[in-house]
Amino acid sequence: MAKNGKPTTGQLKPITKIMVEGFKAIRERKTLDIRPITVLCGANSSGKSSFLQPLLLMKQTLEHPYDPGPLLASGENVKFNHIREMLCRDGKPKAKSFSVGIANGDRQIEEVTYAEGPDNSIKIESSVMYCGDKLYEISFNKFPRISDLISNLNTVSKHFIGDINQWDTYIIRIKCFLEYHMIKKNRNPFGGSNIYFRRDNIDIINFVHLPGFRGNPERTYPSSAYSGNRFPGRFETYVPSILADPANETLRQQINAGMATLGLTTAVTAKRLNSNHIEVQVNRRLESSKSNPDMVSIADVGFGVSQTLPVVAALAVAVENQFVYIEQPEIHLHPNAQRAMATLIVEAANRGVRVVIETHSSILLRALQTLIAKGEMPHEEVILHWFQRNAKTGLTSVESVTPDECGRTGDWPVDFDDVILQGDADYLDAVEARRVKS
Repeated sequence: MAKNGKPTTGQLKPITKIMVEGFKAIRERKTLDIRPITVLCGANSSGKSSFLQPLLLMKQTLEHPYDPGPLLASGENVKFNHIREMLCRDGKPKAKSFSVGIANGDRQIEEVTYAEGPDNSIKIESSVMYCGDKLYEISFNKFPRISDLISNLNTVSKHFIGDINQWDTYIIRIKCFLEYHMIKKNRNPFGGSNIYFRRDNIDIINFVHLPGFRGNPERTYPSSAYSGNRFPGRFETYVPSILADPANETLRQQINAGMATLGLTTAVTAKRLNSNHIEVQVNRRLESSKSNPDMVSIADVGFGVSQTLPVVAALAVAVENQFVYIEQPEIHLHPNAQRAMATLIVEAANRGVRVVIETHSSILLRALQTLIAKGEMPHEEVILHWFQRNAKTGLTSVESVTPDECGRTGDWPVDFDDVILQGDADYLDAVEARRVKS
């Protein structure tokens, strides 16, 4: 974090597509476009969360302080007991592996296939990499030829390599990825004159994740160290420390402005009680009053404040091209606040943040459509994905749509408007039936 309280951008590259295959209810390969605003909707257990869980597995694996193997199955962001819980069980034959891929623009950057190893362990079956503009699949049993790789390199790289007979090749696992290394003969494989055919810089560990339940409000919170815009694990654990940092005054003002936009409070403050504990207080007055605020513990106000504060903070702290995944941003919010939440999401997206929300709120969705119609968000930078579960097979299907310039989505989503209209019709029918009976 910069000294002036503004996040630093670094060199993050945006995630523009995510591919999943063979994972839980997602049997066939499905690719979702990721825009500055990406909305995941659908009935409960339709596969919305499942689609992002492979990325969460990779995130918690890369963030682990030591090598936990190809994937850390049970961590801060998602929990499994073994790989069989991850594999698609429907269909014949049953899936023996699952794949997750990530793209930047039209270029595929990452794809890794994981399979069951001995004793319920997880192994990397294969991975992909680019050399120049050519894509290669690699595994411990499949090596690209050095001469083929070098033919795709620029003149400077070719000159550096020189005689290809002076190099050995290795496939090396780096946590949840495979990498292709060229190493000078008679050198240590893990040091010396090495060339790494690395993946492009889509930094999954900068992925910000907020789950649907963001903890109970507490009288004090533990201090959580963070560096720059990197927040290992779940983001909500860092919010008290972000608010308590004196260097974050500008950011703190942005968070307070966001909470005021939602109509929840005009001020949230945090102070360190000691090196390990932080107290978060909220102004009970909805009118701004610096001279006479009524500050109380966050544990003494509505549950919506503690659940929503991390959402507002995540949208404020995220930097350009950072991937922010928020489950149920509308949880515990009054309908007016759900509408206002759309404004904060659009503001973050217009700063270059890539916001992915999983929501059941027709109010939030309609507010996003309204902001598109008003010209506050370019319609082509929003995409909506509707998840459905097949009643017979249990498998997930996805229907996607880009709103038009008026925010219209045609027949998407499948049931939001139908449910609202049916509820109104049922109410009017019940009123009419009572009137006739009386």
